[in-house]
Amino acid sequence: MAHNESAGKGRDELFIDVFDNCLDQVSEARIKSAVDSLNDTLDNLVMYVVDQGDQLADKHSHLVRSCAHREHSDTILLHSLARQDLTPENRGLLLDVVLHDKLLCELFRVFFAGDVGPLSFDPHGCLQAVIDEMTGREPWAVVQRWRAITATSIYKTHDKPRLPDCRSYADDIIALLAWAHGLSPAEYEPMLDMVQSRVMTLCQEAKELSIQLRRDILSVRMSVISMTAAIFDPELADSVWPEMGATLGDEVVGKYKFGLIKVDESRRVSYLIKPEVATTALIRETSKHVT
Repeated sequence: MAHNESAGKGRDELFIDVFDNCLDQVSEARIKSAVDSLNDTLDNLVMYVVDQGDQLADKHSHLVRSCAHREHSDTILLHSLARQDLTPENRGLLLDVVLHDKLLCELFRVFFAGDVGPLSFDPHGCLQAVIDEMTGREPWAVVQRWRAITATSIYKTHDKPRLPDCRSYADDIIALLAWAHGLSPAEYEPMLDMVQSRVMTLCQEAKELSIQLRRDILSVRMSVISMTAAIFDPELADSVWPEMGATLGDEVVGKYKFGLIKVDESRRVSYLIKPEVATTALIRETSKHVT
């Protein structure tokens, strides 16, 4: 009996030790590099769309541009993009920000929003409420380990967060591109397959990073972030084009790059990468030069 009790105790201690394990499986530097890579992949996708869109628009310059389907502009950015007197360069800048913002916001919702599981899996924030409560009363290592185990199980057992419908994303991008140039989406059909392929690559990269963040970093809590404030604050985000003169108090008109933060056991927050945004400085700049 004594032997059995000892064996049972040993198993319990082993379980607690494993659950209490707070050793990182990957380095913080590797996660930081992965976020930089994701931002680069997003940049490359948008650059391809804007450049190819310009080339196709030039080929169809003989067609009559439609103004009717460019009237619906419900944000300051889209309102500026709908202007008929834009130079090609300024149209490209505005379209660049619109596409970055659209893709970044969707990637954040599907993969990164939430400490345990993303909003696409936990839209009511139940898991977030649980970990917030646990963080206030349980040892840091235990909470971090629970987060890692739970997040891993979400990805293994549930069909969400699955890869989004990349074809639908590609269709939306083509529609926006056509809208910006005042042409029919049919004129951009040659781009569709390549856009879909690049969107799929982007989503796969985001998914892999979201798993690593929650599963493999235990000593601190690392999170991919985007700018949430509507007003620009250089302490919280960088301007993607500082030479345009973005200042404290400018309105944020588009999210451009992901950031990365870490929270340590003492709840101290450190920025490893600040998110980047476009502000009303872009609107001022593109209003200076018109055709």
